[in-house]
Amino acid sequence: MVKHKEVKKMETEEKYLEKPWLKSQAMGCIPETFKPYREDLTYTWDMLDKNVEKYPNELALVCFDYEITWKGLKEHVDRLATALADIGVKKGDVVATVLPSSIQFVIADLAIPEIGAIHCPGNILDSVDGLIDKFTRAGIKTVICVDKSSTGIEALKNIRAVKEKTELKNIIVTKERDYSKNPPAHEREEGVIWFTDLIEKYPPKLPKVDIDPKKDLCLLFFTGGSTGIPKGVMLTHYEITACTKLTFGSMMPQSVLRLLDGFFTTIIPLPLCHLYGQEIYRYVMALGCTILLQTDPRDVEEYVRLAKKYHPLFTPMSPTQYGRMAKEDVGDLGILGLSGSMALAPKTQEGFEKKTKSVLIEAHGLSETSGATLSPTAMDIFAPLLGGRETASKIFHLLDRILTMPGITPLMRMGMGLIGRINLGAIVNRLMPLISSIMPSASDSKRELVTSVGYPLVDEEFKVVDEDTGETIPTPKLVKEGL
Repeated sequence: MVKHKEVKKMETEEKYLEKPWLKSQAMGCIPETFKPYREDLTYTWDMLDKNVEKYPNELALVCFDYEITWKGLKEHVDRLATALADIGVKKGDVVATVLPSSIQFVIADLAIPEIGAIHCPGNILDSVDGLIDKFTRAGIKTVICVDKSSTGIEALKNIRAVKEKTELKNIIVTKERDYSKNPPAHEREEGVIWFTDLIEKYPPKLPKVDIDPKKDLCLLFFTGGSTGIPKGVMLTHYEITACTKLTFGSMMPQSVLRLLDGFFTTIIPLPLCHLYGQEIYRYVMALGCTILLQTDPRDVEEYVRLAKKYHPLFTPMSPTQYGRMAKEDVGDLGILGLSGSMALAPKTQEGFEKKTKSVLIEAHGLSETSGATLSPTAMDIFAPLLGGRETASKIFHLLDRILTMPGITPLMRMGMGLIGRINLGAIVNRLMPLISSIMPSASDSKRELVTSVGYPLVDEEFKVVDEDTGETIPTPKLVKEGL
């Protein structure tokens, strides 16, 4: 018996030498693996259909002054999918979007893969030459675009120029405020189809399409081109749904995720055509939560209006946005912020936390990896507040045991349902300033490094390569020699 324990201890120590982050994740009630991942999930089912079954009348999206429920979103998605099939889009075809963050983007993102086609998000900031390159390489024949952005970019004009030099045939166009309480009138446009006309004309009668989630592509995402020519990253339905599960699952216990499913609101003032914005939108959609969309990422006034009305618990932004927010008179937001896309300066982190009475953390990712690559655990985020990592771990394990007791989570969810999403958010917004005031500042040594860098995600392969020799440095050597 003693020998068995010693062998077990040695095996554990060896495992932590190979993957030292597993020890910290275990302290935060994060499992070592989520395998096997479900191989039967399509993208649209995981993001939309399952939530229609669970939360049909709850708010799914808000943009400007327009609100749409999960049930309403499903109808619009199915109508667009039916329309796309009728105008000739087939399984395996690549359909591009050139849209700002909007309800139209989400509808397109869910409708395109629903009929087996592949979504290729384009940026309204892309040049005509850049779009021509992407459309040519991807063989794009159908695009859904905005006519003109609120920032003055003539997207439709650019798309017309692209059509002259590519195989593009179908141009579906929308106005930014088509989904608002006072939608604008549409003038006649030669050679285009209005998005809202398709939604109105076609019933939600989907064609039968067989999709193999492990083999069939769902998303074609072009990288930013910072290391050369933009690369087209091809992701299957399975790869996206698996990455969605492992990312949030690497941050907090499964018991907490089951408790929160469908019960919080997120505000996303990021371009959904960018991996960072799209990635967060996917994670939150999969959890059945409400998403507040902001068309212009720089509009601080609109951000504050949405935050004060709907009380989001969580927000992802870039360091530039957090820096801008810290300079404005936005009042107490009491929100949990996530910074990504570039390094977060401690001064920016401190400024936002103090000005808005919020808590800000950081995570990182790559287009080539379907999203996030490094993220802190919830335990590490709140460890400084709870008296250190050892104490925080005990509290998280106790919470996990309580939530996994028979009947506890359903009972708590029943109570949360009576309170409602917006009121729950308001409660958290009032508590967060207290947490923020107790939390050590970003430059304080008590603030764990992992809240700025994080750990590799569960089931992620990670290696360190010597730049001079190109050789992989064994992880045990890195740990033992303190490299």
